[in-house]
Amino acid sequence: MFTGLILERGKVKRIEELQGRRRIHFLFLGSRRTKADLGESIAVNGVCLTAAAVLPGGFAADILEETWRATALGTLSAGDCVHLERALKYGDPLGGHFVTGHVDTRCQIQRIEKFAGQRIFWIKAPRRFFRGIALKGSVALDGVSLTVQEVRRTSFKIAMVPHTLQKTNFESKKEGDWLNLEMDMLARYSERKASQQESLRDRNSRIRRLREQGF
Repeated sequence: MFTGLILERGKVKRIEELQGRRRIHFLFLGSRRTKADLGESIAVNGVCLTAAAVLPGGFAADILEETWRATALGTLSAGDCVHLERALKYGDPLGGHFVTGHVDTRCQIQRIEKFAGQRIFWIKAPRRFFRGIALKGSVALDGVSLTVQEVRRTSFKIAMVPHTLQKTNFESKKEGDWLNLEMDMLARYSERKASQQESLRDRNSRIRRLREQGF
């Protein structure tokens, strides 16, 4: 479990092609942290990964083919900067929202608007995930906890203040870049419950129509 508050950043050192998986080597940037613990959970751009190896000044994590395809990790190259967050511990402050590290889908920056040091990001995502995206609700984009400012049919708006831009990699993001999207955990389960209820109503409606037709 994570919070979506990014306090650390890292850099992709290299990517190894292994049988059925890839191993990405990450280096910590800055002085906040220089060592990972073997086996610990670390969110990399919002994806919960396991430190499979401890390296000088960093760690390596294995990425299965499904994760590589289904998340924006598949767009990473050597030299890219990433957001890092270690797993929440008992007693740690919770300043963002509960982030599981289980990414729902990839999404894309459709448009960026700049004014007064702030930036507005319009994010395009698959339509089927919009039932879990609510006005003033929370989402995690590349692991960063953010508030939804506006929701349209196939896109939603996120506003970022200068502090967030400076502390994350969003200051260098461009239109067309891919991001990892995780819906708020409560919204995810509410959406699933609503879908189950809708399916049950559809089933009961079909049974009722069949009975009316004499079946």
